[in-house]
Amino acid sequence: MLTRLLDLINQPENTPKGKINLHNHLCLNVRTGRQLCSSCVDVCPVQGIEQKGNRVEIKDCIACGLCAVACPTGVMDELWDAVAKVISAGKDPRPCLWISCHNTAPIKDALKLNCLGELTPELILYLLRRDISKISILYQPEVCKGCSCHSGQTNWNNTWQKLARIYPPEANCFQVQDLAPEFIDNDQQPVDYTRRGFLRSFTREAQQVAAQLLLGETVDKENNPFAQSLSLRRKLFTHIVSHLDPDQAKILEPGYLRHPEIGPDCSFCNSCATLCPSGAMKMVQRDDSVQLSVDPTACNMCGLCAAICPARAITVDWAIPNDAPPQRIPLLEGERRRCSQCGQHFWSCSDTGQPICMRCSNNRNKPRLTWHESTM
Repeated sequence: MLTRLLDLINQPENTPKGKINLHNHLCLNVRTGRQLCSSCVDVCPVQGIEQKGNRVEIKDCIACGLCAVACPTGVMDELWDAVAKVISAGKDPRPCLWISCHNTAPIKDALKLNCLGELTPELILYLLRRDISKISILYQPEVCKGCSCHSGQTNWNNTWQKLARIYPPEANCFQVQDLAPEFIDNDQQPVDYTRRGFLRSFTREAQQVAAQLLLGETVDKENNPFAQSLSLRRKLFTHIVSHLDPDQAKILEPGYLRHPEIGPDCSFCNSCATLCPSGAMKMVQRDDSVQLSVDPTACNMCGLCAAICPARAITVDWAIPNDAPPQRIPLLEGERRRCSQCGQHFWSCSDTGQPICMRCSNNRNKPRLTWHESTM
């Protein structure tokens, strides 16, 4: 991976300037052929994202990174510019780190992001775990009013609220200010917020390889349409969650303590485990038994499993609490049985009544059609 990273940095001329690499195989709409999610389209401030067939395409981009933050499965990870910047800043221990957006006054040695909306709680927690004693955010609401990535303000306010609950003012490690400090850097060049500036020589791909490398994760490949991968945001979460107590984890990401529920109508068809973009759902067969389980740290509660379940046996409900530890949780177990009608073996968790496989059950419930001879 180091070799690949160096190649990307040292040979930027080999990278197509107009190409944006998206992980289309992770998109919920692409995986199911249905319109299940529009997070990236809804949050894009320039309406620059659209889906064409089995691909998501970028028509226009101002490098705000909001689509990457909104996407639950990591399709837009290549556009999350803040990750590499934050991880790079985390390598330099300091008593205080200022963070601001591109529109505010330049602060000496500050971390300047394209938009505060791409600054998620996971990134702040990552910095505080990297020997940076205090994080100060320069947030000036009046600047957001005329900004081209205005939708990022809602993202940032959500992040602010979560972090304020995790780190109250008396903790003195996280604060938000509307006035810039005295040490303004007058010599700092303004950020090039154009598409050309975004696609600079240190490419997106190189940034993401660096981020993956520093997080101790490998870059996932699109081996097939059903390849599974954790999003970069979820990898950040699992990287820092071991340092949080359960109450902080609940504040940071309720989905961490949630997972789908599976009812007894499940036929163990394995559709949920096959199509799950993060690989959270798994089905394991052992001789005459089968088990479906979920990893709550990988599950992003995207709802794909419930949408494609042919038996409608899966429920994705954020109101269902779960205080189990962060480990793979068994959801449902079944046994091998023989259908009383067709004689084929099938998996079932029910041992009452006559065993009937799903195919025979569906055929039995179909209406009988009677064709009458027409009279001439």
